[in-house]
Parts: sequence; C-alpha cells; structure tokens
Amino acid sequence: MSGRRPLEDPGAEREAPRGRGGAYLRRDRVWALLEPAADGFLAVYGRGVATLILAAVLWASVALRPFTEQYARESVPQQYWDSPRFHAVNCRISAVWAVAVTVIGIGHLVSGALTDYPTSVVIPADVLLNWVVPFGLIWLTVRYTIHTAHAAHPTSTAQATR
Repeated sequence: MSGRRPLEDPGAEREAPRGRGGAYLRRDRVWALLEPAADGFLAVYGRGVATLILAAVLWASVALRPFTEQYARESVPQQYWDSPRFHAVNCRISAVWAVAVTVIGIGHLVSGALTDYPTSVVIPADVLLNWVVPFGLIWLTVRYTIHTAHAAHPTSTAQATR
C-alpha cells in the first residue's frame, strides 16, 4: 500500500462522539430529530437561511445600535462618539451592510432552489449567486464604508488607515 487509508463505507455505522457528562451526541442535529426531512432542506437552503438570520441581526442593529459603531470608535476620537452625526453615519453604513447581506442571502436561497434544474443551469447560477454576487457586494460595501467614513471625519479615519 502507498500509505493511503482505504475509503470508508459511507453507510457504515460509526460510534457517536461523547459529549459532556458522558452523554452520546448524535450525528443528527436537533432539527433533524424534529423533522427528518430537515437534513435535505438544510443541505440545500442552510447557507441562505443562515445568511438571512445574519441579515436580520444586522437590521436589528440598525434599529438599536449600529454594529459599525464599535469599529468606528477605534478610529474616531471619543468626543464624537455621542454625536448625532456619528450615529447617523454608522446607521447608514450598517444599513448598507444589512442590504448587502440580505441580497446575498436571497441569492443563496435562489441558488438552492435551482438544484433540480439541469447542470447547465445549476453550475453557472451557483457560481454567480454564491460567489460572484457576494464577492461583488462585499467589495462594493467595503468601498462604501471606507468612502463614507472618510467623508464623515477625514482626519481621524485617515490617521487610522495609515
């Protein structure tokens, strides 16, 4: 043999890993225990669902306290932290991130919905919706964030990016 391990039989039973307190952890997740068809659903739509949950958290942060404020405080003097302008700029930046993540999540769901179509449709759609669109949106959102931060307070952000 060349030192390679033989392929395992995918149908073979494996011993479940032990969890805390000696309890056995099942391979299946709690969701799969509640709904056996959930494994297939999560395999196809899990990425989109997880991304939309993240988008919901981002939208909630826009309404409560923009998530970008904690990052902005690293580059903006403390005297501006409580200003309405600081909060407004961070609301706009956080909202743009929330829009981008929402669009990415919808793209993941659409890509998942196309899995039953012919390969000639699925592969280009998968590449476009799961890779090209997310990369482009993140790139644009990062550019928007940098531009907006520089425009809002050019001296502190310029010093922080050096």
